[in-house]
Amino acid sequence: MRYKPAVIYSLLTVGTGLLSKSEALSPLAFGLSIFIPALFYVLSKEDGPGVALLITAVALGVLALYDYKLAADLSALPVIGLFLYFGRNRLSTENLVLLGAALLFASAVLEEIAFGLPEPVRKVELFVKYRFGFYALSSLLLSYFMTAVAQGITGEKWKVEELRFGFWSVILFLLSGTVFLIIKEGPLHEMGINLLIASISLFTVQGISVILYAVRRLGSLWKLTLLISALLFPILILGFSTFLGLLDQAIDFRKKLYEGGKDGSNSD
Repeated sequence: MRYKPAVIYSLLTVGTGLLSKSEALSPLAFGLSIFIPALFYVLSKEDGPGVALLITAVALGVLALYDYKLAADLSALPVIGLFLYFGRNRLSTENLVLLGAALLFASAVLEEIAFGLPEPVRKVELFVKYRFGFYALSSLLLSYFMTAVAQGITGEKWKVEELRFGFWSVILFLLSGTVFLIIKEGPLHEMGINLLIASISLFTVQGISVILYAVRRLGSLWKLTLLISALLFPILILGFSTFLGLLDQAIDFRKKLYEGGKDGSNSD
């Protein structure tokens, strides 16, 4: 066994959990958590998934001794790495991202059942009412970015920048929007809004993929400008990505960019 990946993975997992206990350092912990599936994948590829799972159990066990909720918070992330390892030659990028999102969503729901909603969150009525839609949105975004980071670290050709959901995403959007517009109150109204948020998240991720595809064709200055914009105005970027993803269902921007690049009109 090569010890370097194992040590880095163990320290990352334990360190992420401990940092998340600090309110000031929790954003750093969140950023580090995105790398856990990628390093689990690297460890699995070098030493086998059995070794990776054993090291994961030890790392989460250490965290559980300190605070069992920390271990529960991170437990889904290595499983996403396992999905990437076993699904790399079997599943499409779209299905890998959806599978990871489903796991994160289920983990959030189970955590709510086991520990309840935090006190500050319970005071935000809008979130409590539509939390399942927000769970779906955050889970899909996290799963996508974790897959993108894993692609960057491992060099695997998941091609996250080419992700494109089928027309079923438009049907889900139209159905949930119809329920939202027709039924004005009650459980079905809330369900319609939750489904609407979930369907919108599909277009958000697809729009991000279009942006990443286009970024590959841009110069360094444009790439830096987009990165700074994403850091300074994340909500605006997500809104633009959603709009772009919805349009992409009809226009297929990447096909046009590819064809433009082939005939030289969009070349670097």
